Amino acid sequence: MASHEKDLSVGRNLKIGVFHLGSGMADVLTTGVWNRIMISDLGFAAIPVSLLISLRYFLAPIGVWAGRVSDKKTFFGLRRLFWIWLGRGMMVLSTFGLGFATAELARHPGEATWLSWLSLAATLILFSLGSALSGSTFLALIYDRAAEKQRGRAVGIVWTFLLLGFTIGGIFFSVMLPEAEGAGNLSFSPNDLLNLFLVSGGLFAGLWFFSLLGEERRGSIPSVDTETETEINWRNDLALVWSLPSMRFFLFYLTLSMFFAFSQDPVLEPFAGDVFGMDAQTTNRFAAYWGGT
Repeated sequence: MASHEKDLSVGRNLKIGVFHLGSGMADVLTTGVWNRIMISDLGFAAIPVSLLISLRYFLAPIGVWAGRVSDKKTFFGLRRLFWIWLGRGMMVLSTFGLGFATAELARHPGEATWLSWLSLAATLILFSLGSALSGSTFLALIYDRAAEKQRGRAVGIVWTFLLLGFTIGGIFFSVMLPEAEGAGNLSFSPNDLLNLFLVSGGLFAGLWFFSLLGEERRGSIPSVDTETETEINWRNDLALVWSLPSMRFFLFYLTLSMFFAFSQDPVLEPFAGDVFGMDAQTTNRFAAYWGGT
């Protein structure tokens, strides 16, 4: 297969890892900060807010399709980066859109219309779709960029940056919003809220662009064995995975691990605001504590 240079130095590995620094911060902004503001500060019901946040999990299988297409085809001479730039561009635009929609709700608390909810749903669908399209193709890019003996280190560094994103994001967002006087009192103005999302979206764009600049050459596409390729489809892939006891065990282990690790996200910050009267600046730091440990 024609590919980029296979020797991935630690320096370039760290540069690529910055991608997930932005990913972790984006996760904190939606599942932590926005979730808490909508429920505790603006007084909306938790069920519709949580459903909007969880859209990306329902759309995640789209990432499998994007990854398979990127294995075989190029767009504008790019295999992986086309999907990554497309997906992350959608996430940046949705961050801006979410800021405008939420700030409008803050200007008129308790007056949400069907159009308000439609705007929120559209922005979070865009965010979730962008995450699905770019997530799996980013991991495929790491596979392409690193030699076999380097892939363990490459993936380890990248996922460490994700945890750093949780930590840095929690601190950054707590600084961006002024100190509140108590739950239910919207001490930050709608403009403060809008500024938080606009600055965050710009920061995400910068981190993602820097991390992947120059990491894929145009025209690199693998040679595909057409006889083998015709036998490969999603059903065969799933049947192969399910037929291996070790893979089935790992699937259950991974599912439960992710559930217990991240199920606190949509609950903890609104709970702290509603029950313990903690302000947004305080609860925003919860992600920093979690990521740090």
